[in-house]
Amino acid sequence: MFLVFTGVSAQKKQIYVNDQFAEIPKAEFMQGNNEIFYNINFEKEDTVYNVRVQRKTQGMLSAEEMAALKSNLNHSLERRLVISYYPGLDACNKSSDNNPYVISDLKSYPKKFKQAGVDFLLLYINSEGLKNRMKKFDWKEDKDQFVHNMFLKIHYPCDSSIVLFPDGRFVTFKGEHSWGDVFDTAVSKNK
Repeated sequence: MFLVFTGVSAQKKQIYVNDQFAEIPKAEFMQGNNEIFYNINFEKEDTVYNVRVQRKTQGMLSAEEMAALKSNLNHSLERRLVISYYPGLDACNKSSDNNPYVISDLKSYPKKFKQAGVDFLLLYINSEGLKNRMKKFDWKEDKDQFVHNMFLKIHYPCDSSIVLFPDGRFVTFKGEHSWGDVFDTAVSKNK
C-alpha cells in the first residue's frame, strides 16, 4: 500500500457583488469602507462572495408585500414602524449583550419612538448572544426569516434597522448604524 499526496490546494472562486447580488468590478469592491459603503465577505460551497454593502437603502413594498408583512408581524402598519433586527451572534455584536451603551439605547429609543408616534419592534433570527437582553426587553422571533428575506437577504454585522412607512416605503440600515439616524429617518416629515 502506498499513499500519494498532492500539493494542489483548492482555491475558492472569488465573486464581487453588491448587496443585491449583481456582479461588480473588483476595483469597485476594493474602494474600501466609507460613510456610504462597507465590504463584507462570506463563503458558500466553493465560492467566496465579496459583498459591497450600501449602508442605507430605500425601497417600496407592493400592496401584496405589505399585506404579507402585516400578517407576518401581526401589525396594522397604519403608523410608522421601526424594526431593530438582530441577525445572530457575530464578531461585531459578541459583547453587546452586557454593553451598557447598547442596553441604554434599548431603554431610551423605544420611548423616543413612542413619543414621536412611531411603533418599535425587536426581532431576531437566532437568539444566541441575546440572553441578557431577552430578559430585559420584548424580542420576537422572525419566524421563517420572513423579514430577513424581505429586507436583508444576508447576515449584516452587528444588527440592522428597518423603518417602514404606512404607504409601503421603507429605509433599511444594514449592519452597524446610529440610532440617531434611524430616529431622524423615522420622524422625518419628508418620508
